[in-house]
Amino acid sequence: MPTTNIRRSSSRWPTVSIPKTASSIDVRKAAGIALFTVQVITGRDPTSTPLQNCASSQDKLYLLTSADQITATFDTTNPTKLRVTQ
Repeated sequence: MPTTNIRRSSSRWPTVSIPKTASSIDVRKAAGIALFTVQVITGRDPTSTPLQNCASSQDKLYLLTSADQITATFDTTNPTKLRVTQ
């Protein structure tokens, strides 16, 4: 799966079309792959709908308020196989 910033809020990240990304996510969900999403909310950022839709379930969506919480979040999920993308 390509590394993307679905919100397209900055030119530093590549972009892809939402339908292509959604299709790729649906294929992985159908294969039984658990998809965890992490959003670090700073300031007034809204919760990302695409990230909510990407997570396999609501308990796999993590909304953090600081990047310092990322390590603890990964410790909680305890995945056996992990692929981290931005």
